[in-house]
Amino acid sequence: AEPEAAEPNAGSESQAALGNAASKADAASETAEPETAEPETASEAAEPEAESRFAFGDAVSETASEPIELSGRLSRFVQGPISKHWKTLVTIEVILRDSAARINERLNAFYENPEDIETMHKLRVSIRTMRSLVAFVKPWQNVEQNAAMQAALKEVVAQTSRLRELDVFAEQVEERPDSSEGLIAFCKNMAAEERASVSESLRSKQTSKNLALVNREAGAIEWKKRYVRHGLTAEQAREHFDAMVGKLEADLDALDISEVEPTHDVRKDAKRARYVSENFKGILGDDTVKIAKGMTAHQDNLGAICDARVNIDLINDFMSQELPDPIAWDFSLLRAQNETFLYTILRASMSPR
Repeated sequence: AEPEAAEPNAGSESQAALGNAASKADAASETAEPETAEPETASEAAEPEAESRFAFGDAVSETASEPIELSGRLSRFVQGPISKHWKTLVTIEVILRDSAARINERLNAFYENPEDIETMHKLRVSIRTMRSLVAFVKPWQNVEQNAAMQAALKEVVAQTSRLRELDVFAEQVEERPDSSEGLIAFCKNMAAEERASVSESLRSKQTSKNLALVNREAGAIEWKKRYVRHGLTAEQAREHFDAMVGKLEADLDALDISEVEPTHDVRKDAKRARYVSENFKGILGDDTVKIAKGMTAHQDNLGAICDARVNIDLINDFMSQELPDPIAWDFSLLRAQNETFLYTILRASMSPR
């Protein structure tokens, strides 16, 4: 009989399997790459294994051969305010500051040379210009601030009004070929006396206080709340200007120059429109220069009428004094000439058109 086959030894099989696994592990360890050491710093840990750049649209990675499609959805969008709406206000502020500075310069020029009638004339023009600009921005400016600036400017310029009238009158008398030396000397003397008085009043504490207020407020213009929130467009400013010019043209058409006060008021309005158009043309548009020239023509025409009336009032005032007969006679003749001029203008205005 054949001998029975011995059953395989389970223990020996297990040992053989463990031996084979160990051999395979040793072989794998010899061929495997060593493990990468852990980064020592946070910056090293944050570095990507490979750089890749993406572009919106058909994005392509430097490490990928196929395009990468990107998509997104806008959750919220907020439209900010349009900044140019505040540019108009900022421009106005700069112009007002410059206007206040110009008054100071002209005042100093008058102090340096008060005998030159042009220094007083230029000072008055600078004050009237700023009054016109402040009046123009009144709809948008803080009411109390606007009123305070106007009151201060008005008080300063009012001190100079009679001096300007006397300067113009004396100049006209000197230019007349039939004026006597006595008449010319009298008129110049009256102007010199007024100039000394005005020079003193312009150096007063009250004038300094008024001009300090103007400079302070011009450097910190306060706008009404709705314009602080929403700004002011150049179109809004132009609409305001057009309305002002339209009213002026209507007043000119309806004006009866025989009426003293309305004529004087329309003349001032023409000056105001001219000063505004010249100083705010960067906001209102270049065509305002043409409008300014038209305002100058109206101003000159009405100015001749107003000057004749002022001359008559001055002559009546002078003749109420004790005057040498030759000067009194000269004044009588000069008054008659101004009255004749007014009569001629008034008669022409009543002629059918």
